[in-house]
Amino acid sequence: MPDEERSRLMDEALPARPTVDAYLGLGSRYSYLASTQLERIAADAGVTFNWIPIVSADLFAARNPFEGPPVSPQYDMRYREADARAWADYYVVPFREPTGRLSFDPALLVRGALAAADARVPMMKRLFQAVFADERTRIDLADVADCAQMVGLDRFHFRKVLADPALEAERLVISEKARSRGVFGVPFFIVGNRSFFGNDRLTLLHHYLVTMPVDGGVSHWA
Repeated sequence: MPDEERSRLMDEALPARPTVDAYLGLGSRYSYLASTQLERIAADAGVTFNWIPIVSADLFAARNPFEGPPVSPQYDMRYREADARAWADYYVVPFREPTGRLSFDPALLVRGALAAADARVPMMKRLFQAVFADERTRIDLADVADCAQMVGLDRFHFRKVLADPALEAERLVISEKARSRGVFGVPFFIVGNRSFFGNDRLTLLHHYLVTMPVDGGVSHWA
C-alpha cells in the first residue's frame, strides 16, 4: 500500500479532536488569565477550544456579586486585584487592573468578537489585551474597530457588521444557551458531560483531558 494511502487511512481512523467549549467574559480578570493558557493546554492534550464570548452578568439570576458591597471577602476588589496579579506573575503575562481606570461596555466587546466571525479568537485575544494590558481609559466603538483592524479585518466592513441588530440577538441567545447548560460564571469550560469553572480549575481540566481513555473515540466525548 502506498505511504500516502496508508497515511490517509490512518487519519480517517483517528477520532476527531475533542472540543472544549470555553465561555469567556471579555471583561473578566480570570477569563483573561485563563485565555493565556488555552493554546498550551490544547497542544498538550490534543483538543480544540471553542472560544465563546459572553457577558458574565447575564449569568446571574439574582444579584450580581460584583455590584454593591461584596457578598463575601472573595469579592472584595482589593483581594481580587491582588489575586489576579499573582496569577499574572505566575503565568508571566501582563496585567493592568481595569477597575477605576477603564470604562467599557461588556456587551459591545461580545458583539465585537461575534462580528469578527472566523477571526473571533484573535479578536478576543486583542480585546483581552485592550482591557487588561493596554494603557487606556476607555474602549468605545471606534476602539473596538481599531482592534478588528489590528487582527487583519477590514475596518469599514467590520463596522457595518457590528451595527447589525442581529448580533445583539445572537449575544442573548449565547447567554440563554449557557444558562441552560449550567454555566454560572466565567471562565467556564464544558467537555462532554464534564464542566470546570474558574481559572484555578485549569489544572484539573488539563489533567482530565490528558488522562481520559480515548478508546471510545468520538462517542467518549459525546
